[in-house]
Parts: sequence; C-alpha cells; structure tokens
Amino acid sequence: MCEAMDMLKKWYIKGIGILLILLFSFLLGKLFYYYQQQRTIDLVNRELQFSGLKLMMDLEEIQNTSNDYDIYSVIDGYIVDFENIDLRAHIFSLVNEKSRYHNKVVYINTWNTEHQLFGYSMYTPIETKMKVLKKHGFKYKDERMEYLTKYGINIRVDSQSHIILWIDNPDNYMGSW
Repeated sequence: MCEAMDMLKKWYIKGIGILLILLFSFLLGKLFYYYQQQRTIDLVNRELQFSGLKLMMDLEEIQNTSNDYDIYSVIDGYIVDFENIDLRAHIFSLVNEKSRYHNKVVYINTWNTEHQLFGYSMYTPIETKMKVLKKHGFKYKDERMEYLTKYGINIRVDSQSHIILWIDNPDNYMGSW
C-alpha cells in the first residue's frame, strides 16, 4: 500500500510540474507576441507620415496634434475625423480600462495623397507596396486577403484610394476586429 502511495505522489508531482511548465510556456509565448507587436507598432509609427497621427495615440495626444477634427461616438469607442487632412482614426474604448489598448488609436484610414507609409503613397502600385512591406517582415495572413500582417498589425494593400492600417482586436488573441 505504501508503494502505491509513493507511486501516486510521484505521478501527482510530475503532473503538477508538467502543468506549470505548460502554463509558463503559454505565458511566455503571449509575452513574446505582445513584445513583438509593440516593436512592430514602433516600426510602423516611425514610417508613418500621416500629419503626426500614430497608432496607439490617446485622445489627449490627438488633441495636441490638431484642432480641426470631429469626434463621433460609436459602439466600441470613437471615430475621429480630420477633414482638413483627409484622415479618420478609430479609438477603441470597449476593453478593460487597464488594457494597453483602452482609448488608443487602433485604426487609421487616410485618403490624403501626401500621406505615406514606408515611403509609399496610396497611388503606389500594389506590387511595390507588397514588396516594401514584405521587406519589413509583413506577410499575408491568408492569400485571399487584401492585407499584409505582422504580429497583429495589418496594412491593406489593394486600395488605390486609401492607406488603411489597424491593430488586431486585443480581446481576441491573434484575432481581428
């Protein structure tokens, strides 16, 4: 009977050890994903030439960027329209207040011909846009999609009238809005 109890204890300890290793691996993977996502956001923000607007800006920073905008409340946050520079931003406020995405710009759509991303404008040929983005590590999430992605940062490449970029929904790990 004692031998059976010792054997059961060993299996119990091994099981707990394996569960802890799996939990640690999951958390480490999630941490790595968010670290890489932040690096990608920083890269994109360095390459954005959108009249000072950047991903992950908060409302106060937007107010310091321009005085000529309209804010509309929508179901999951706010839409900020900059009519004078032909740009629209989406501020996501549906997530937990402690989330790093709360009240931050997570979507930008511009139809201003002077705005550039990675040196291309909206009139740049699609093949050139894809080549530039692939050079920076962006890939198709799905070959049927019109956008390239890297760690949840998505850039639409098929539009000849807009430059559109967005961050995947933070509540849906590796998901989309």
